This record gives sequence, structure tokens and C-alpha cells, in this order.
Amino acid sequence: MSIPLIDNTGRSDRLKAAHSKITQVNHLKSQAERDLSLLVEKNWREAGQALEEYKGLISSVELAKENLRLREKAFAQGLSTSLDVIDAELYVVGAKTQQLSAAYQYVLSLSRLLAVSGQMDDFSTYQRQAANSEVTS
Repeated sequence: MSIPLIDNTGRSDRLKAAHSKITQVNHLKSQAERDLSLLVEKNWREAGQALEEYKGLISSVELAKENLRLREKAFAQGLSTSLDVIDAELYVVGAKTQQLSAAYQYVLSLSRLLAVSGQMDDFSTYQRQAANSEVTS
């Protein structure tokens, strides 16, 4: 009677399967790295775009406020109607709403960017910097 101590049956198939799994894992890893890179870039661009929109709307808000001031003066002097004043007030509110929407989009994009990059703890630092820049402006 003979009892084999080492059984080689199916060894090459298991070895091929293991190599196949390694190759598959490497492909999945490189795909995940590409996907993360694209996600970071997308969120970076969205944050930058929202910030530019916010900054661009500063002049629109100021212009709307000045228009309202002029309409109120004209109304006080009888040269303008109350509808003109109301339209100017609505324009101010609309411009501020657009600006706040851009700020919201910036915060969302920034938080996604920080989350993807594993730096979510830095969000409070950005908040403090933004608060400090508002105080100085």
C-alpha cells in the first residue's frame, strides 16, 4: 500500500487561478486610483468654479444695492414708483440668493474634496480662515 505525502493534482490550476486573482486585484487597484484621481479633480474644479462664481457675484450684489438706494431716493422725491423700489429690492435678494447658492456649492465641493483625500479634519481650518477673511474685509 502506498500513501502519497504530497498531492500535486490540480496544483497548476490553483496556481493559475491565484495569478489570475493577483492580476485582477492589480487592475481593480489601478482602476480605483484612476477613479479617485478623477473624483478629486472633479471636486477641485467644482470648488474653484463655485468660488469664482461667488466672487463674481460680489459686484452684482453691490450693484443691486446701489440700484436700490437710487430707486429709494427717486421714490422719496416722487420720480419713481413703489414698484420700481420693490423690483430693486427683489433684485438685491436675487443676487444675494445666487451668491449664497454659490457659497453652498463651494462648501459642498470642498467637503467632498476633503473627504475623498482623507483630510476631513481640515474642514474646520478652512472655516476659521473664511471667518477671518470675512472679518477683515
